[in-house]
Amino acid sequence: MINGVGRLSYKKRLREVAFLSLEKRRLRVDLITMLTQYLKGGWKEGGDSLFCSKSHGKDRG
Repeated sequence: MINGVGRLSYKKRLREVAFLSLEKRRLRVDLITMLTQYLKGGWKEGGDSLFCSKSHGKDRG
């Protein structure tokens, strides 16, 4: 562990060592994966499957 950050909260530790939160890292990986597949021709030209709605159970309404 990095000296001096053990007493800090999770968010402050991330900020101190300039890491992204787990949620933001997952989003980043998803975007990189999607872009890589798109550039390699893994998506249809129509773009129907480029974006899909995925409910995480946190939606309002």
